[in-house]
Parts: sequence; C-alpha cells; structure tokens
Amino acid sequence: MNIKYISRFANRLSPRTMAGMIPMGLNFGSYLPIVMKAGVALKDMKGGADAQWNRNEPHPFNDPDEKRDILDRANWLYEQVMVEPQALIDKMPELIGREYQGQWAYYAISMTTVALSNIAYLYPEFREGCLTKMPKLIDLAMTPTIKLYDTMKWKEDPIDSLAGNKSHMTYVSILAWMIGHYKLTGGDSRYDDLYNRLCEALYRRMMNSRDMNLPSFPNGIVFFPDMMFTPLALSIYSKLHGGQYADTVEKWASLTRSNWLDRNTGLIVSRYYKSGKRKAPCGSYAGLNCSCLACFAEDFGLEQYVRTKEVFGRVDPTGNYAALREYLDKSPKIAFDVDAGVILNGMSPSGTSFILGAATYFGDWKFRRQLLNTADKAGGTKRENGKRHYKLAEFMLTGEAITLAMRTNVKRR
Repeated sequence: MNIKYISRFANRLSPRTMAGMIPMGLNFGSYLPIVMKAGVALKDMKGGADAQWNRNEPHPFNDPDEKRDILDRANWLYEQVMVEPQALIDKMPELIGREYQGQWAYYAISMTTVALSNIAYLYPEFREGCLTKMPKLIDLAMTPTIKLYDTMKWKEDPIDSLAGNKSHMTYVSILAWMIGHYKLTGGDSRYDDLYNRLCEALYRRMMNSRDMNLPSFPNGIVFFPDMMFTPLALSIYSKLHGGQYADTVEKWASLTRSNWLDRNTGLIVSRYYKSGKRKAPCGSYAGLNCSCLACFAEDFGLEQYVRTKEVFGRVDPTGNYAALREYLDKSPKIAFDVDAGVILNGMSPSGTSFILGAATYFGDWKFRRQLLNTADKAGGTKRENGKRHYKLAEFMLTGEAITLAMRTNVKRR
C-alpha cells in the first residue's frame, strides 16, 4: 500500500474522527485498505437510481448463495451481540460517548432480533432455532446496563415508569417492536403483560401529545426516524390483537404526510424543535423512514422510497454499485457522522443499509443487489469458520445488524 496515499487519506480526517479511531486500534488500521478501495469505487457515483423497477422479477431468497450468506452472517452476528451487557457496550466506538454507545448497542440487539424473525419467516426450517435465541436478546435489552442510555436522560427506568407520562420513546417503542416480532414468529406468552403495557403507554403518550409525536429525549426534539418505531410497533400489535391501535397508526401516517414533508424534496423532515424549526432530510434518516413506513403505511412508504432514490440515490457508471448520499448540499471525501457512520465521497453507510429494507419490501431486486455490492465493497466481507461478516463490523457492529435486518425485510403475506 502506498504510504503517501495513506498519509493523504489520514490528513482528510477531522481531529474528532482521528481521536475516535485511536481506541479502535488495529481494527481500523486493518480496515483502512478497504476504505481506500471503497473510496475509489464510490467516487464517481452520480444520480440515476431508477424510480421504476420490474415488480415481477423473482425474489433472491431461494438462491443457495443468498441463503448461505444470510445464515452465515446471522450466526456470526448473534455470537457477537449475545454477550454480557457491558461487553456489548464496549464493542461500540468510544468516540461517540457512553450515551450513543448505549443506543448503538440497543439498536444492535433489536436489529439482530428482527433479523432472526425475518429469517424464521423466510426459512421456516430455522424457526425453532430463531425462537430460542430471540428471548435471550430481548432479556439482554432489558438489563440495566443496556437501559442506562435512556435512564440517564429521563432520570427514571423506562419499564418501571410505563404508567407515567415521560416519553422514553426510543427505548419503549423498540422494545415493543422486538417483542412484536417474537410474537409474529410464534413466541410464547412470557412477555404478553409487558407487551400490553408497552403499547398502551405508547398509545397514551401519543394521544396526550400535541401532534401525536414524541420526543426522543427531554430536550423536546422529535427525530422522525426514532418516532417511526412507535407506529411500527403499534401496527404489529394491531395485527396480533384484532386491529387495536390501527386507527391511531393510520392517523399518525396521515398527519405526517400532511404536516411534516420538506417543501424542497417531498421527503419527511429529519427532525423538528420546540420552536417549530425543521431540519432538512438526510440520507440516513430518509433510508430508515421509508423502510419503516413500508411496513405500516405501504403507499406512503412507497412514495417516500421513490423520492429517496430520486433525491439521495446514486449509482456508479458500471451499474454495479448503488448508495445513498448523506447530505443534500455537500459530499465530503471522508467524514464521520454519529448517525451516518464513516462517510466516503458523500455516501452514507447507514442510509445505504437502511434503504435496503424498503428495496427488499418493495421487491426492487436490482437496486438491492447494487446496495449489497456496495456494502460488500465498503464493508469488506470476511469469511472464517463457516461464518461471515463485514470487516467494518469489527468496530461498528451495529451496521452488520442493520444490514441483516434490512436485507431480510420481506413483505409478509
């Protein structure tokens, strides 16, 4: 590897990014060649993600290579996530701080849980094995160490305070989402009482709010990608309980479509503040928004998916790779963003992973292949001992979990 090129690469990193990479040690050092190769592959990406696609193309899940890749990644991921709570926290990058380490660990648990549910649906012969693993992950999510990111902010336990009025939206909705997938997969009744209380609290807090939105934390800011998990969780509960909360989910989607679209792009705004100020969309948020919406407001999700591809979608000249850019107004050569991850030539790792969910749900198989090619190029797939993972996951584990959950996010019949 050319030393001068490595030096030029390092000089492009911000001091914050460099400082954060120090505790990553050799993990990031071994990933640098992959980053540089990916940067070359992604540097010529232009607009051109197709707004239309062949809806009749057969799905890829019967392909033996696809199946093996999914199962090998699931085995590696579960082993990495299902550890002692503090050990999982320690796997998250130190540069993001303890609060975000906790959130990232929680997201890794939840995305792994949902990926297992999706795998059980796609490959029923693995259902019992998935059902054995999912409660262990749910229990891990409820440990004090994992809950701490939420408890620190709200000064109370999110489960013990379900009868109260503080939001706790991110923790409560994602836990309900996880349990909902356990029930969809055929799980037993061990969480039924908690599941009822979680969803009742979400419903009550939504209805008591001024606009059916809940803040992620006490600062009052509403982050729409976080908020998505509330109607998503309630929609699963509705399917399992004869339509309860269905009207609430429909009303929330209608209000969001009417009130919270960005005038310039037609996409849902990233967030809004108590003052009413709105933040423009970005790739990571838009990717997650449309993948969540697809599962509970399909028409709205499809509209947002097509607009996200048009606004943020990028395809390389060969047609082999696709990604979402992160920003509307800039394309940094390399940067770190706490939501998007390591940005290369403006391309968003999180956005590219998140939009896989919508591409899979809507059967956009060509775009899905292009996104997975990019994940393989930028993430650096590593195979060993019958398991697979992205090299990037060795210091950003949550990305592996997100990608697996999204690439298996099929529309359930």
